[in-house]
Amino acid sequence: MVHHLSVALIGRATRGLLWWNLLFLFTIVVLPYSTAVLGRYPQAPPALVFYGANVACCSLALWLVWGYAVRSGLLRPIPPAAARLIQIRFAISSAGSIVGTLLALFVAPAALAVFVLLPLAHAATWVPISTPPPNKSAPSGARRKSR
Repeated sequence: MVHHLSVALIGRATRGLLWWNLLFLFTIVVLPYSTAVLGRYPQAPPALVFYGANVACCSLALWLVWGYAVRSGLLRPIPPAAARLIQIRFAISSAGSIVGTLLALFVAPAALAVFVLLPLAHAATWVPISTPPPNKSAPSGARRKSR
């Protein structure tokens, strides 16, 4: 969901953005497996560490996607403060998942609580950002002329 909402604010893509996005999607592909392991062994530190590391990689990769889009000027027109707020939220999410992963080594129930609370906190603090509609100057089926 966060990926969808974030990518909606990106106005155009480059090859670099596509590679960063593929890195993010790779971390997502592993998520069902790490979740299944955690579901089977919910209090086992290795399962919590595996899940937490996967979530941390997801958060960090999405943060990298966003950072690349910001640095490359690929965003739709949004207020700079909104872009910074999203960057901060990704940083907090990444840090929280890393903290949860480290907690798993020492206090498994606390780590589990962090992993449950992180998405809830993320959803509770979401602020919708409106962007102008994309430029519809060319018909949707029109092709670009090659030179």
